[in-house]
Amino acid sequence: MTCGIYKIVNNKTNKIYVGSSKNIEVRIQGHLSNLKNKKHHSVKLQNSYNKHGPKCFTYEVLEECEIEDLFAREQVWIDSLDSYHSGYNASESSIYPTNKHSLRILDKNSKHIENIIYNLVEIQDMRDSIPTDIVVSCESLGAAASGKLKFIRYLRATEMLKNLLEDIAILPKDCEYTITKLSYGANSIRKYELKPVGPKYWLINKHNLLKSDYFYDQLIQIYINEISYDKYGRWILEEMSRRGIGFDPFRVDLKTQ
Repeated sequence: MTCGIYKIVNNKTNKIYVGSSKNIEVRIQGHLSNLKNKKHHSVKLQNSYNKHGPKCFTYEVLEECEIEDLFAREQVWIDSLDSYHSGYNASESSIYPTNKHSLRILDKNSKHIENIIYNLVEIQDMRDSIPTDIVVSCESLGAAASGKLKFIRYLRATEMLKNLLEDIAILPKDCEYTITKLSYGANSIRKYELKPVGPKYWLINKHNLLKSDYFYDQLIQIYINEISYDKYGRWILEEMSRRGIGFDPFRVDLKTQ
């Protein structure tokens, strides 16, 4: 099993398709099956396959990499080999979904997506209102929980983020706080508990592992990390980037918490 970036080459025209997979060998078999059955998402590759036949196509592993680096490295190869303009890739972006099923999902959730991005822009504007001398801890938001309600969960999480940041901005600064009992869903009320760290040893110990003076950065990083594990979450982040929307550099690294 090879995890990394690959290319499919038409040896007659030298045009290529660049892709990434945690199991390249299985992914290639999927490409071949879709091409044979005339169901491939790249119309350019499908038309070329129909014209030249399967014997003209071979594949090659371009590089091996870690799973978390797949999309970034795929984008580098798409750009360097110009496989969108001069090859068979259906999109300039390694993240943008191109198959009909994914596009239907995006279209169906377009209002949620716009509201998510709108909320994240509002959240950006709140950064300067969060004190840097107040200490808070939070382990997760649960934004990317699996199921059919992913975009709704992303949206509910941004709504809860705004509420949390509003509450944190007015907290007394003579105490350290932790966020617990996070709960939200499609039809449920967004709930959380923002409370002072109590005297229990286990609570203090856990809080010390997660606390941050730059809590705004920590909270946003948690959200981004959670949704980036899902392809639609990554698409939202990519769409923000395409629109020129991005968060300022983080002042805290979650890996050191």
